[in-house]
Amino acid sequence: MFVAETDAAAREWALRSTAATFWGKTLKLAETAGWTSYLKADPNDDSVVDHEWLVGNHFLVGSPSTVIEKLHAMHDTVGGFGGILMSKYDSQLTEDVRAERRSLELFQSEVMPGFSELVPDGS
Repeated sequence: MFVAETDAAAREWALRSTAATFWGKTLKLAETAGWTSYLKADPNDDSVVDHEWLVGNHFLVGSPSTVIEKLHAMHDTVGGFGGILMSKYDSQLTEDVRAERRSLELFQSEVMPGFSELVPDGS
């Protein structure tokens, strides 16, 4: 999950950050094992599963309002959830550290209030 002020800024970061490097390597392993087809909702979907596809179709990346929409859609698809686990990536790049910190700030201040009603105890 990555949240930025705009969808474009979030997408750009997700495609070029330390996280992108990690997911690029992980995706190669998934391809080797033949697992990429399991990432698609439709088995007849012939689109190529690459990092850009993951960012657009599988990851929670975007502005606060977009991430809230995606969380609501995920909630509806899986039948509910009790919490969110976010992966963050250690980077020596100051730019990545700032972006990750800002993402967490936006998640806490703008995204969490937008889906707190979906959590069973309302917290």
